Amino acid sequence: MSTVFWPSVVFFGVFPWMRRKYYELFRYTHNWFMVLIPTAFWHAPHAWYFLLPGVALWLLDRCMRFLNATESVTIQDCSPHSVDCCTDARPGQSSRNVPEKITRIGFTWLGQSRVHSSGMYVLVNLPKISLGEWHPFSLSSSPLDATATIHVKSMGDSTFSGKLHALASESLRCSDIVMNIQGPYGPRIELHTVRNLVLVAGGIGVTPMVNAVRCAVQRSLAGREGTLKRLHLVWSVRSPEVFSIFKDELAVKVPGLPFALIFSLYCSTIQEAQRCDLGTVKAGMPNFSEILEAEAAFGPGLVRVCGPPPMVKACADAAKIFEDTLDFEPWSFVL
Repeated sequence: MSTVFWPSVVFFGVFPWMRRKYYELFRYTHNWFMVLIPTAFWHAPHAWYFLLPGVALWLLDRCMRFLNATESVTIQDCSPHSVDCCTDARPGQSSRNVPEKITRIGFTWLGQSRVHSSGMYVLVNLPKISLGEWHPFSLSSSPLDATATIHVKSMGDSTFSGKLHALASESLRCSDIVMNIQGPYGPRIELHTVRNLVLVAGGIGVTPMVNAVRCAVQRSLAGREGTLKRLHLVWSVRSPEVFSIFKDELAVKVPGLPFALIFSLYCSTIQEAQRCDLGTVKAGMPNFSEILEAEAAFGPGLVRVCGPPPMVKACADAAKIFEDTLDFEPWSFVL
């Protein structure tokens, strides 16, 4: 038994440290239980009544996932974007251009008819890239949109996201791309039941925020505004051109909204303010202490953040000062 147990400790204890770089390796190590459980039966034949409930639940989950993955998915649009993006200058290291590649996929699938809310995600598989790889991505479309969308940032040419961008750049017809999907997953969140909402995003972390903004506007235009009185999107990127990728999704400022809709846009690599399709882009990083202090003056509200760990930490530290007024929660994936 110890021959199987100790390697299991290594698999489940060490590999999670590498899950950011080798996600599939981390994912497949979870199948080690297929060795561990038969070994437990061999070691203790009467252990079946302890293990059977867990094994039954696992089999049920796999069956449900398989059925969900057989849903018909129709890709309406697959658009690759590439913009020049400079890294932040650091002591002893100058800024350099690292193009940011983002792939937008628009699709329809039966799961769209199921109830889902802002912040939810789906698991995506593209057989042209890999038959066995499933990757989680936040939905950037509102639950009320007829066409669902995801925006995927390339994390390197050899990664799943990089291969997706290359596939989208091949000028294939949408009908030639097969995509399987599972979900949506995540807790149901009713953001329209609060008065003040602050959404903080860093780079591609804006995808669940776009979902929330669009949903809030669509509900209001349909006469279902709820109690929302103020929605503030704070978004920081490393290139002003990134804002243009989402200009269609965030072109939602219309007269007659029953709540104030504010966009605060920042770019850490520019020296002075610029204009973009979504408004004025301020130079530098957002000052979360000042922003949250101003938001707390409007009364109780929610703060949701999705972005790189340093940004999430900075926002979390600033939110602690106003924890009696502002409810803080990160929406970032921690793989």
